[in-house]
Amino acid sequence: MIDILQFKKIKYIALSVLLITTTFVFFGCGKNKDIISINFLSHKMEQHEAFLNLIKKYKENHKNIDIKIESVERETDYFAKLKSSFTSGKGPDLFNLSSYAKMREYEDKLKDISDMPLIQKMDGVLKNQAGKEVLIPECYEGLGYIVRKDIFKEAGVDVNTMKTFNGLEKGFETLLNKMPLKNFKNLKAVLGVPGAEMWVFGNHMVIPALNEEFKSPEQAYNSKTFEFKGKDLYKNILDFQLKYAQKNNLVSSNLQTVVENGIFAGKFAVLLQGTQLHTLIKEYEKKNKDNLSKKLAILPYSTPKDGDNEGKFPVYIRQYFAINKDVTQEQYKAIQEFLEYLYTTEEGTKILTEEFGFISPIKDKNQKFEEGSINDTVLKAIKEGKTMNGDLSVIRTEEWGAKVLGAAVQRYLNKRTKDVWDKYVVKESIDKWNEIATKQLDKK
Repeated sequence: MIDILQFKKIKYIALSVLLITTTFVFFGCGKNKDIISINFLSHKMEQHEAFLNLIKKYKENHKNIDIKIESVERETDYFAKLKSSFTSGKGPDLFNLSSYAKMREYEDKLKDISDMPLIQKMDGVLKNQAGKEVLIPECYEGLGYIVRKDIFKEAGVDVNTMKTFNGLEKGFETLLNKMPLKNFKNLKAVLGVPGAEMWVFGNHMVIPALNEEFKSPEQAYNSKTFEFKGKDLYKNILDFQLKYAQKNNLVSSNLQTVVENGIFAGKFAVLLQGTQLHTLIKEYEKKNKDNLSKKLAILPYSTPKDGDNEGKFPVYIRQYFAINKDVTQEQYKAIQEFLEYLYTTEEGTKILTEEFGFISPIKDKNQKFEEGSINDTVLKAIKEGKTMNGDLSVIRTEEWGAKVLGAAVQRYLNKRTKDVWDKYVVKESIDKWNEIATKQLDKK
């Protein structure tokens, strides 16, 4: 979504750029000239180790494939690297794109994959303007309120009663009132808000409001006019979260503050996040010998007063695999076989589920996560249709979501007046969307 779209800025948030390049060269029964090389540029540093393990396992029966993976963390750094690789050469053979908007930007670099058998088994395959399939969905991600079940239980609240907005508000209020008690002395606030992360306000938090205006990423991308129909809903969401958020250092709090040093450490009981925390949870459990995953649950992103979001989770395609149109037939076949292994074999699906924590885009969704876990809850919501369109959040996520809307919300955090809200969060966001969209669309 920003990334996550971009969640994606969690463990390595303090780094301006981090590159790790790892090469597996598989020399088996063939000669060097028989090796098929694939250069993969990945946008998920937190998944780098999982990809290394996947490639290592894959090589056991595919000794003639040489997969080089280079991972870049931040979105701006990743796309700078991708752009320069195409400017200076033919670009990577396999790479990630994050949205419909990025597909439009790189459309002339993408291979038509309409003949790939794998995509017939998948939901969410993205087509270009000519109606040709060009992007392969990597996985689904889901967002919601991550909660510490143990903390709410100590306050006498069953988190299963918090799936509606009224239940959510009642649970938050109960915990807030019990915070002065000595058994909650470690708790700094009910909810952690990463006020330093502009993309959070312009990505995750704004999803319900964007759903008030747009029905699809294509419609959002092609719209030169943004009315901000969900502005009142957005303000209600933000003000609701701020009521229960930390009072000290709100604007300087980054993701590490609210995740590893926050909800994981029991200093916050709630966080707006999602399935992308899988890797961090595993690492925290290993490092601290703490069965953290058993203490966490995810609740729907039910919203106050306006919107049809009761009991729903924002769900979106986290990333897409893109194949360079200039790959050879041998490379294209090798990439297809690699992705088939990941998504359709028993061994690949196990790695996908347990190491990556990915919710598969395969249509039958025959995946099993631990009962009651974050991923299990989101997967069930997808199957039951209890979702809202999270893909809207990655339309102009950097140039508008973070730099315009996110920056405007930070102004509001510092000075919570109607004038600041109306002038910056509403008017400037509308004006800048229209300006940015017009420039992008007039280029095409």
